[in-house]
Amino acid sequence: MNSQKNAPSASGPTPSLAPQFKGFASAVKFLRELQIQGAISLSYYESNGVPKLLLHINEEDKNREEAKQLALALNVEPGKTRYVLTFSPAFNETNQIRVVTRSLLGIMFYLSQAVEVPSQDVLLGKVTQTKTSAGNIFDWKEVTGDLLRIRSLPGKPETSPMVIFYRGTWFYIDDSDLSSKSTFSLLAQIFSLQAGKIKDNAPLLTLPIGQ
Repeated sequence: MNSQKNAPSASGPTPSLAPQFKGFASAVKFLRELQIQGAISLSYYESNGVPKLLLHINEEDKNREEAKQLALALNVEPGKTRYVLTFSPAFNETNQIRVVTRSLLGIMFYLSQAVEVPSQDVLLGKVTQTKTSAGNIFDWKEVTGDLLRIRSLPGKPETSPMVIFYRGTWFYIDDSDLSSKSTFSLLAQIFSLQAGKIKDNAPLLTLPIGQ
């Protein structure tokens, strides 16, 4: 969003250097607090045939500290009740927020950082280890938070409804991890929507009826 980056390097194979994300995480924190308080909403409209998405902040909430901090983090004018979410903001427009989304593949790469790799695989160098600028191992939980957590065990978990066996290890979502199950469910829905857009490029077969 605007100049705040949400780990763009996580949209591909695991990077060797820690991503940029702290400014984005801070902005999202304020946005989430406003959402919990019922202070914001989204709406859609078209202007001259161009679709637009608007972020509304209630009149009585526009001067809340969270709203001010959000505006500061995104470098937009505080005290507004409406901000335009757009991919290409107009020059010098202080009520527009540039939003760049990930592709489905980028989302899957991003969420793959929530997989807990067996320590043995790490020791054998089978996975890329992301490091900070100081050379320390970077903890991807700082980025993914409680969005998703894929755990691993040498033996099959007994209670998890979501399990897969891969290269000698069982990977699973704990049955009590509601946040991870919600994220996985949403990912499945997005995948289904994307799959529904695939067009059949097979040649059209016509049958000469009557011959």
